[in-house]
Amino acid sequence: MRCADEAREAGQYPTAVSHYSQVLEVDAENSEAYLRRAQVHRLQKNHQSALSDVNRALRIDSKNAEALLLKGEVFEGMRSYKDASDTYRRALATHPGHRDLENALNRVQSKQKAIENPFCAADTMDRLRASSTTKAFMEDAAFVSKLEELRAEPNKLMRHMEDERIVTALAVLMNINFPTPGGGGGGGGGGGDPLVRPPPQTLEDLEDLTGEPGEVHQTRTNAPTRVAPPDRSKVHLSPRQVSSHGVELE
Repeated sequence: MRCADEAREAGQYPTAVSHYSQVLEVDAENSEAYLRRAQVHRLQKNHQSALSDVNRALRIDSKNAEALLLKGEVFEGMRSYKDASDTYRRALATHPGHRDLENALNRVQSKQKAIENPFCAADTMDRLRASSTTKAFMEDAAFVSKLEELRAEPNKLMRHMEDERIVTALAVLMNINFPTPGGGGGGGGGGGDPLVRPPPQTLEDLEDLTGEPGEVHQTRTNAPTRVAPPDRSKVHLSPRQVSSHGVELE
């Protein structure tokens, strides 16, 4: 299995999968080989294959903490946050106090909360201060007070939707980038309108846009879409579009 591990460490994922498969042809009960092949599948974002392998590893060793952690991480990669949360909880029942499992549970709970209401995410204030779009808003004590109220009482979101700054902040937190009109001029220097993603139409699309830390996610067309700069005055959310299950934009 050393060759498989070396290939995995070198980023040669197809080769690693092939070597782990050869190990399993000889020893079909090798839970470690299933687990490591699952890790490679996850790195390749082959989530269904990863889930299948990690389940095989758990059938052989149902209390393997590393396998339980990986299963939860695979669910996170699939954006099945409830399944991930349930997996981590069950794992902690078997391995109480396990630091990695506790951290993973906290992480996925934050993701669930952010999907339900982006203002409740732990890094909301930092992100809004760091964004050039909302940085100036954060210098207004009244605006910050509204954000604090929304973090404490998410059901009051509609009360503040008349404030265009709240709508803009929501777009920033949902990773919806407004293109800058006239950005880049013509000529041969790659000017023109910037590439932007289309706005999310469903909660599933919203989850595609939020992505994982340190990763770049594309829309379901697998490529950004070139669109005309939107009229910011037309960006709005109606009461019908805000629910306890998330936020959808037109």
